[in-house]
Amino acid sequence: MLPVDVEDADYVATTKEFRGAKPRTWIEATETGRKAFAGYLVNLERALGVRMSP
Repeated sequence: MLPVDVEDADYVATTKEFRGAKPRTWIEATETGRKAFAGYLVNLERALGVRMSP
């Protein structure tokens, strides 16, 4: 599997701003990112032969 730039893949959204001289960055998972992560967990559970998600 190739590395993925999570922002380019629309898995996260970032918001950047300055408060005075301090940079502040917020990162939030997008719907696409949440779905991709849920699929990753399903595949991981299958590979391990366990069920962790409800």
